[in-house]
Amino acid sequence: MNKKTFLFASALAMSLTLASCSQETDVVQEKERKTVQQYASVDELTKRLKEYDSKFALRKTPLLSSKDKKGRLTWVQWLKVGIADVKGGLSGTATIGGCVGAIVGAAIASIEKYVEILDANRKEKDKKELVISTTILSNSSVHTFNDSIGYYHNMSEEFLYDAYKNNLKDVKPDRLIFLADRYMRHNSAGYKEQVNATAQQKEELSNKLYNLNAVKISDAEDFFAYLNKVKLLDKSDSEYLDFASEYLYTCVCSNVGDVRDYTLDVLQQIDGSNASDNDKDKLSQCIIIAYSSLVYSAQMEYIDINQ
Repeated sequence: MNKKTFLFASALAMSLTLASCSQETDVVQEKERKTVQQYASVDELTKRLKEYDSKFALRKTPLLSSKDKKGRLTWVQWLKVGIADVKGGLSGTATIGGCVGAIVGAAIASIEKYVEILDANRKEKDKKELVISTTILSNSSVHTFNDSIGYYHNMSEEFLYDAYKNNLKDVKPDRLIFLADRYMRHNSAGYKEQVNATAQQKEELSNKLYNLNAVKISDAEDFFAYLNKVKLLDKSDSEYLDFASEYLYTCVCSNVGDVRDYTLDVLQQIDGSNASDNDKDKLSQCIIIAYSSLVYSAQMEYIDINQ
């Protein structure tokens, strides 16, 4: 082989090698592009949920309406508390992180809204033990800490209300975060293992909860008007709140049968969807918190102050 032939053969071999590498890269990039496209958006999942919910007939009277003499919140107020609850959970996840942040954020957001309503009506929560063990939700026979988000968030808000009663309205969010965190550390090994929040993260959550509490229940007569005000606080949470609001409204205003069974169906839809893992985790968290909020509201009764 002369020198020219050798150089030509070497150049041809290098060209083929580069072409092969380029083709392999193109194939990998195409697979990655297709993988990204396979994920369903949260908005798409909300549309699917609405389609699923359309099979349920509307109730003549909303689920949480009460005609007895015992004091209860209105069903619209409970929906507002529920969506504030979910928003608090999302704020906790965005700052402190994970389920531990969701528990603390949801508990504080929820009890602040209850107190806002109670104080405006010169009422206080009746002293009675609530049954909240049903808020542990799982599609598996083996429960994990994540399945207990709703349970522990209800436990935490009970603790906070018992500590301050209606005076909680005067307590700053950073103090409530400190108390809820300390309570959870003492009562949940799973929480204690996962929590590792910095002072800055807690301050960020405190600011988000302050802004949420500033959106008053009385600022909007209609549930969806209130929802839109809450959505303006963080646009990144908007789609998750839409999904949660569809779930909440259907639970209260449609004949879904057993609400717990319906809730498990929704969780299965999320788990079996082609959404990203991050979206699945957040949506599941939203539904568990929303369900636990309804369970809490359904049992809560109020009485005149000093009765």
